[in-house]
Amino acid sequence: MTEKRLNWLVIGLTLFDNRLVSLIQTHAMKVIIVEDNQRNMLTLEELINSFCPDLELVGKVANLEEAQQMIAAQKPDLAFFDIELGGQTAFDLLNHMDTKSFHIIFTTGNENYGANAFKVNAVDYLLKPISPKELIQAVQKVKDLKKLQLSNKESFSKKLKVTTLNGVELIEMSDIEYLVADGKYTEIYMMDGQKVIISKPLRELQEKLDDNVFFRVHRSNVVNVKMVVSYSKGDNCYIKMKSGKVIDVSRSNRNEFIAFLEERLL
Repeated sequence: MTEKRLNWLVIGLTLFDNRLVSLIQTHAMKVIIVEDNQRNMLTLEELINSFCPDLELVGKVANLEEAQQMIAAQKPDLAFFDIELGGQTAFDLLNHMDTKSFHIIFTTGNENYGANAFKVNAVDYLLKPISPKELIQAVQKVKDLKKLQLSNKESFSKKLKVTTLNGVELIEMSDIEYLVADGKYTEIYMMDGQKVIISKPLRELQEKLDDNVFFRVHRSNVVNVKMVVSYSKGDNCYIKMKSGKVIDVSRSNRNEFIAFLEERLL
């Protein structure tokens, strides 16, 4: 190990120990380096290996053509881009491609491209020589953005897109109390008492529901188990919903439903 790399390691362990532990414990991100200077490329690789060990370096390229091919093949989460590359700039590529699928951190010796970097939604703009602290902070920004994107995606995925007679509605699944089959249509009963009728059979609609929350208790009924307030265990099994609605549970589904309910709620 070189003396320079050893000094980096000592600084990192002393000042950024907690951050390193956090990074190690999170899921690895796939990254690539686009840099036409071999020495700078190796320096950045050493920094990543020493201070961001959870990053998975999947490729290193020296020009824009190779960068485009690498992005298409590897689908990285993060790309470290030098800006001035063999008579071209990174923007000659990035301005003409979809950069929504990955994040960008620029690594450059020129401070005059800030406005261009902003236009391609770069997460950070690191001036060479790059310090371990700056690298760690930039990578953490990417991690925070990815967490936010995942949270937004999960939140949106909890909405049910339904086509009604009046257009398209996005319904919060958590607001659905139960659903009733009506031939080729389905009636959706909401917690606020609203009823939404959609032109899809219950069987098809059920495939879009969260199967950890919704259960088909009868040929004609699917219920949100979080809205169940009581149930009977007799031969004539039924459940009572928060709204007061009483729904029969078929004999063929009774035992499975009770097990499903007790496993999740009791």
